[in-house]
Amino acid sequence: MSEKESLGQSIVQAIKFLGHVYEDIGTMVNNLDEAMEKKGWVPTHTNRVSDLLSNSLDPDQWLLPAVYRHYAPYSSGSAGKKVKKTSAMVAILVSLLPPKTHDEAVCLLTAVRFPKPKAYSEIWDERDSGDDEPCGSDRLTEYLAGKDGAQPIPDELLQNDLFAGAEAGVAFLVPLCSLTDAQSLHNKIVAPLLQEANKLLSA
Repeated sequence: MSEKESLGQSIVQAIKFLGHVYEDIGTMVNNLDEAMEKKGWVPTHTNRVSDLLSNSLDPDQWLLPAVYRHYAPYSSGSAGKKVKKTSAMVAILVSLLPPKTHDEAVCLLTAVRFPKPKAYSEIWDERDSGDDEPCGSDRLTEYLAGKDGAQPIPDELLQNDLFAGAEAGVAFLVPLCSLTDAQSLHNKIVAPLLQEANKLLSA
């Protein structure tokens, strides 16, 4: 087998492997949606998980480096219908290409409180929307390196390209590969994340 043939086969295997990774993450997100809904929290966007891909000639935008998912509580209105604004938000970011402070894929978990209800779309559009590198989520991931448990988000991080207008927030990290089944999702993401959200709401 020539070197070129070996390289060509490696490319095929790499793309197939990446497809399996994305498939597993998709399954995990679906399971999270179900688990969060049982606790009264729903995705702010039905199918939206990223704005990071493009059909441009820039190859950096061909690869999905992260998956976002935002959740808000059901409204207290009739029939449990959700509104399009919220004063509380929890978010899950699956970072497949984290900053250099981390050598493995991680999940960045955040819970934030706004002083008044803010539109779902506004929260989404403002997150990581600036031109600064690294983006707000990566700066927060760097800040959390080596820290155990949920940490208050410093205001300069919270307001800068992350959750503008929020009055308080907490965040923590979970290694992606530690999330092996439904029980680990509950124990490591759903339960602690909603516990922090409830603390913020009751403060």
